[in-house]
Amino acid sequence: TRRLRAAVAEAAPDARVTTVVNTHLNGDHCHGNQLFPDAEIITSDANAAGIDHEVPPALYPQLQQNPPAGPAGEYFTHHFGHFDFSGIEFTPPTRTFRDRLDLRVGDLDVELLNVGPAHTGGDVVVHVPEASTVFLGDILFQDDHPVVWAGPVLAWADACDRLIATGARTFVPGHGRLAGPADLARFRDYLRHVHEAVSYTHL
Repeated sequence: TRRLRAAVAEAAPDARVTTVVNTHLNGDHCHGNQLFPDAEIITSDANAAGIDHEVPPALYPQLQQNPPAGPAGEYFTHHFGHFDFSGIEFTPPTRTFRDRLDLRVGDLDVELLNVGPAHTGGDVVVHVPEASTVFLGDILFQDDHPVVWAGPVLAWADACDRLIATGARTFVPGHGRLAGPADLARFRDYLRHVHEAVSYTHL
C-alpha cells in the first residue's frame, strides 16, 4: 500500500485520495487502510459483517515466521510472505453497500458491484466503464489455484460470467498479471472443472 500511495503521488502529484475500496477484508487487501486517514473506505455489507472472522493483523507476522508445515504453509508463504504486516492498526470500512454502489470519482463514473459470495462472503469489484476496466480483487487468481473462503464454487464461476458480460477489455486481478476476458473465462472453466471433479470424488 505504501508503494501504491507513492505511485499515485508520482503520477498525479496534486491528487488527493478521498475514496478507498476494500474488495474484501483479507489482510493483504485492507491492512493498508490506515495510510489513507482522510479517505472514505467502502466495502460490502457482507464483508463488514465478517470482520470478526478475519485473521487479526498481529497474527500475520507470526505466521510469516512460523508458517504451517506442508502445502498450506508453502501456499501462505507464496502469497503473504513478502508483505510487511508490522505496525498495523486495523482500520475498518466507513461505508458499506448491499448489491451495487455508483460513484463519481474525479471525472469518472465508477460502479462498485458485490459479486459474492465467491472468494469471500461479499466480494466487491470496481468497474470503470469509460476505461473498459474491472478491478477484481480476488475474483481472479492468475495462473494459480484460489483460496475458497466462502464459495460455493459455482457461484464464483457465475460471478466470472457476470463480469465478462460487462464487456470490459482489461481485468486487474488481486494476484497475478493483468488479464483479459479470455483469462477470466479460463479461470471460470477451471472453477467449474474443480467443482465437477470434487463432486464426483465425493460421490
